[in-house]
Amino acid sequence: MDKNIRIRIAVILIKDNKILLIRQEKSGHSYWLVPGGGVNFQEEISSCAIREIKEETNLEVRLGKLLFINESIDPSGNKHLINLFFLGEIESGEIKLGKEDNLKELSFIDIEKLSSLELHPPVGKFIQEAYLKEFKIEAKYLGNFWI
Repeated sequence: MDKNIRIRIAVILIKDNKILLIRQEKSGHSYWLVPGGGVNFQEEISSCAIREIKEETNLEVRLGKLLFINESIDPSGNKHLINLFFLGEIESGEIKLGKEDNLKELSFIDIEKLSSLELHPPVGKFIQEAYLKEFKIEAKYLGNFWI
């Protein structure tokens, strides 16, 4: 059992009123994620964000402001994940799904459809609210969203 806290950076990328999401499958279960991934030891958050987005989407991005923080704490004590959600801006690149086996689809999805998707963690309504405010919000802690 891994007793380390995992920190995951997620980058919200918006284009034409749509958000870029990745569909992932694990253990026969399919769900959507905001692109991003885990911070490595001694890796800066901004470097992690740029690296993970390039690996998963083939895009070069610039990291913007911090929007949300949430965590997912497994009640059984097996996992503890902290998610940091940043706004990002696409600088260049052709969108292309990364090579990880569990990544199945990469798509820009209408923001209003977030509430009908299985999104992990379930931050769709917070993204929609921030979008309606043109992301002019203060960063906030959203709480524990263990699924």
